[in-house]
Amino acid sequence: MKKLTKKQTIVIIIVEIILMIAWIFIFPKMVMGQYPAVLKYTYIVLGGVIGGITICTISYFIDVCIDSKNKKGEQKEQKLKEYNPKAIFLLTTEIISSYNDGSGLGPRIITQFYLATKKDEDFYELFSKVKIKKEEDTYSEEFGSKNFNTPYITQVEPLTDYVKDPNKMLTADLLFGFITKLNTDNRNEDFAKERKTNEENDDTEE
Repeated sequence: MKKLTKKQTIVIIIVEIILMIAWIFIFPKMVMGQYPAVLKYTYIVLGGVIGGITICTISYFIDVCIDSKNKKGEQKEQKLKEYNPKAIFLLTTEIISSYNDGSGLGPRIITQFYLATKKDEDFYELFSKVKIKKEEDTYSEEFGSKNFNTPYITQVEPLTDYVKDPNKMLTADLLFGFITKLNTDNRNEDFAKERKTNEENDDTEE
């Protein structure tokens, strides 16, 4: 079940408070007036239910605020965290896309770069800690098999090859900016090559 946002919770609390206020003002009239006992007791129970729900909603709102504050703190801590470039690797991976562009040339192979750490000969994406598969992992008894939309490592380079000072710690912002630019530039090169190829094909057809 999806959690309510702060704004949604506040609106619910306001509605519940309005109901409680209405109940408080009407309650004396119900008790003092000439109403059936069943109706009076029903009204009292209804007030208790509204009050209980209001308390629970306020408690939920407090939990949401605390959770939101903790997440912001974790994100801030993640950004302020510093990484040793000597422990980071730049992975070049290939992804076989399941998207069919209609060209008849088969699945498109996409190159994607990742920053990763190494543990027990395996590589894990730096920020998400997700394991990235090696290309040799796809081979079993001389038969190769790859899944669509899954990155497979084709090349591993130490990040120190790309930094001026290998002894200087790097922040998450710098690393994220570096890998984003690398992937963006690579994607733009792919688009440029594809456009040039299409233009050459059009010229040939003419």
